[in-house]
Amino acid sequence: VSKDMSDRTVHEERMFERIGQNEITLPGVDFDACSFRGCDFSGSDLSGVRFTDCRFEDCNLSMSTLKGTVLNDAFFRGCKMLGLRFEDCHRIPLILGFEDGILDFCSFTGMALRKTLFHKCQIEDADVSEADLSESVFSLSRLTRSQFVRTNLEKVDFRNALEFDIDPTANRMRKAKFSADGLTGLLMRFDLEIE
Repeated sequence: VSKDMSDRTVHEERMFERIGQNEITLPGVDFDACSFRGCDFSGSDLSGVRFTDCRFEDCNLSMSTLKGTVLNDAFFRGCKMLGLRFEDCHRIPLILGFEDGILDFCSFTGMALRKTLFHKCQIEDADVSEADLSESVFSLSRLTRSQFVRTNLEKVDFRNALEFDIDPTANRMRKAKFSADGLTGLLMRFDLEIE
């Protein structure tokens, strides 16, 4: 269903498959309960676009602009999302989930992302400084060189996270969960020899 409301176009409960940025008008558009499969929005200007209760599967959103973009209850599976600045999104409570995605060089600085699922994701060289990730889960996700500084990591589940380096003195980490194998990721900065 598509309709015009004031000066915005609204798409409701539609499936978009294998479309590119030139095949659909994006500025001033609302997507409600829509699904996107195999779409290529890399380098697109998604500024001001509203995605509510949307699902993205095997899409490429790399290097897209997210100024004022609404991502409310958006789930991304198998998506390539290189270099996205999620902190540019509209600051309504973002409800996001990621599975089997590539989020290298993304920035989540200062964002409220409580209870976010990152399952089997590659999140290398990302910046999550000053974000609130409390009660989130990093299940089988690779966090190589990602920056955690003044980040709220309370009750975050890192038990199956891979290749993280987190300074416990620079972050809030009360009741965060780690496996015994993952303790080296907490102690790297102290130049200790662990056997």
